[in-house]
Amino acid sequence: MQRTFDVAAVIDSRSMSAFQWGIVATCTLAMAVDGFDAQAIGYVAPALIKDLGFSRAMLGPIFTAGVLGMGIGNLLLGLVSDKMGRKPVLVASLIAFGLLSLMKSKTSSPEMLIFLQFAAGAGIGGAYPNAIALTSEYVPANRRSSLVTLCAMGYLAGTTLGGFLAAALLPTFGWRSVFVVGGAIPLAVALVALMTVPESSRQLVAFGQSTERVRRILSRVAPDLGLPRGAEFIVGIEQNERGFPVRRLFGDGRAVYTSLIWTTVFMLLVATYFVFSWLPTLFAEAGMSIGSSVLASSAFPVGSALSSLALARLLRRRWATLALSGVCALYAVALTAMGWMTHDFLLLVAVVFLAGVGSGTQGVTHALNVAVYPALIRSTGVGWATGIGRLGSMLGSLMGGVLVAWKWGTVQILYVAAVPCVIAALAMILIYLLPATRRMLEAALHGDRASVPVAEKLTTRLTDAT
Repeated sequence: MQRTFDVAAVIDSRSMSAFQWGIVATCTLAMAVDGFDAQAIGYVAPALIKDLGFSRAMLGPIFTAGVLGMGIGNLLLGLVSDKMGRKPVLVASLIAFGLLSLMKSKTSSPEMLIFLQFAAGAGIGGAYPNAIALTSEYVPANRRSSLVTLCAMGYLAGTTLGGFLAAALLPTFGWRSVFVVGGAIPLAVALVALMTVPESSRQLVAFGQSTERVRRILSRVAPDLGLPRGAEFIVGIEQNERGFPVRRLFGDGRAVYTSLIWTTVFMLLVATYFVFSWLPTLFAEAGMSIGSSVLASSAFPVGSALSSLALARLLRRRWATLALSGVCALYAVALTAMGWMTHDFLLLVAVVFLAGVGSGTQGVTHALNVAVYPALIRSTGVGWATGIGRLGSMLGSLMGGVLVAWKWGTVQILYVAAVPCVIAALAMILIYLLPATRRMLEAALHGDRASVPVAEKLTTRLTDAT
């Protein structure tokens, strides 16, 4: 007798297999590559000034080109992957970025570096939304928030390890070595992804692709289920989520949530990319060595990662968005205090770490988005939120360049950087206060579309079938 299986129910009704952990690990590595790219140019900026004679004013366009490329990649490649598949876009993004990073190591002019920054950013832009979406689709619902946040923390791991790597490479091998290593790693990760990451089984079903291919993938997720040849698969109510993906982000009562979460992400990334791009340079200008400037800045992603992982465990609490708002406020306080601490290295590291803790809300917005947006528009939802955030990133990089050109002091510049954090805090408060958004999040986080009770019911039916 032919049997019908709900893809989400098969995944949600079982604990994590080694195959699923491999998917999470590889997607986390892809996120680390994206994070390394975001921070690498900030780490080498002081060396570019010293070795190539770049002025500080030249750095603004260089920083901006990278995040502009990332934003365009997030917006366009998220859409492409929701139509053509997540895995091909993920692998192609890693390969393109690796090759372009290797080319950056050969540049000697600001114009060429601006072009390569833009192209590499656009290339890696497809990795972020697809790594998050694939992770969310291959982990059980009851672990989704934590594991999606863990995957997103790969981004911060990339920025952190990139800082230590840059600090080790720059004094001995120079700034070009940072791009050589930064190009080789994504090529290796692309090979791993090609071998270990499957295509989205929910997409395959929704697009009417080979059921045998879906059966083979899910047999590795649930080997004990013994999925028979000729089995059919469904994706439940998510199959109704058709139409232009971006418009669907604002449909079914999601308009207010989408607007507020985009505001939050935009504002947080204004502040965070200012930190990534300009902190080492500002600290160096304050009299610190390049190595100390990079190491002090590296405390930021450490604090952010720990904060996001802790906050992910609170997302099912009804007051979670209030906590996220408070964390954004902490970010603002730490930035305003940072400019006064450059005389004491350890105290500065502590304040930079607290600023990282304050940025932790950004890391869990992905978990909120994958819960709210159905599978067929999930890459678009993650990609557009990230792309809108990249526009904020671009503004953050430009803002730093403008304020430096105006010869503002470090303290005043960091005061300005704190303002977007306050706006993000207000947006998160509105998500909690508005009944429609609060109910939507409660339904998404507590009553998942493919909930465990449904999976239990389905499993019983399959067991009893003859």
